[in-house]
Amino acid sequence: MPVVTVVQGWATGGGGFGLVCASDLVLAGASARFMLGATRVGMAPDAGLSVTLPRLVGHRRALEIALTNPVIDAPRALELGIVTRVVPDATLFHDGHALARELATGPTRALGATKRLLWTGLGASVEACFPDEARTVSELSGTADAREGLAAVIERRAPRFTGR
Repeated sequence: MPVVTVVQGWATGGGGFGLVCASDLVLAGASARFMLGATRVGMAPDAGLSVTLPRLVGHRRALEIALTNPVIDAPRALELGIVTRVVPDATLFHDGHALARELATGPTRALGATKRLLWTGLGASVEACFPDEARTVSELSGTADAREGLAAVIERRAPRFTGR
């Protein structure tokens, strides 16, 4: 399932910044701040940051963030690809819950399969991804959610997914 994270205030180290980088969709309040901070205290990145951060921001930028520990404000985090969107602090939790509800009422099997395909595809060639994509599409095409989604398009209405 997709993981939605909302950030208000500071997200630092593996427990904060690491969780953000491992999440699928991240909403940050306008006042949010991010810092890796590990080398600042004589440690190294943890919580998967050595893998997730370079994938989000690129190798050179990840090195800069990990080695120099800058404080990254919300607009810069958006620019770097660390967060999905920045929202006003006053609406952060409402917006986060709305996004989570939207995903929870969506075609959950398709969302999970899409997440898996995108993570598996990192670093792979396009040709290497074709068999897994084809197998996944074939499996999903027989689900009730896929039939409902196609029927909704044909009938010009919003789909009602059940997760089946």
